[in-house]
Amino acid sequence: MRKRARAWALLLLVAATACSGEGGDRREASGGLPEDPATTSTPDTTGPAHEESPGRGEEPGEERPPPLETIFPVESPAQASPDPLPGRGAPDERAGALRFWQVRVYEDGGAFAWHANVTNTSTEYLNDVRFSWRILDGDRVLDSGDGGVAAIGPGETTTVTLRGAAAYRDAAFRVDVSLA
Repeated sequence: MRKRARAWALLLLVAATACSGEGGDRREASGGLPEDPATTSTPDTTGPAHEESPGRGEEPGEERPPPLETIFPVESPAQASPDPLPGRGAPDERAGALRFWQVRVYEDGGAFAWHANVTNTSTEYLNDVRFSWRILDGDRVLDSGDGGVAAIGPGETTTVTLRGAAAYRDAAFRVDVSLA
């Protein structure tokens, strides 16, 4: 444990030395202009990574390495991309040049509603694209309606949220979309 702590302390010392310019100014040695001390910034050594509080099994005064989260912050997938809306996910769908993805079916005021990202997969600009949709449970139609996208360029993505009229009931959903 102490060897690892000392190795981290040495690594931090080397990094701080390289950042602060101690050990000689490379630009002066190469004939460049010396740095102006008034405009040179020094690393912040007042943070929790540089406090000298003893940890478990360490002696007072011995520097402890920072936790890995401060060096390599990691977000869990749940924090990085939460679901946009409640409800159930449905498989992706295609209708002509439109790709519907991250499809979510949910209840809104007692009726069906669904939300999806829509990407134009063609190389053409699409204007006033109309489509009809159905929410299916197997082959049974639970709700249907019409929708559209006003304008979407090649490779662009937009989001649609559509509401149905039929009473919501929980099922294994699939959204079927076809161009009108």
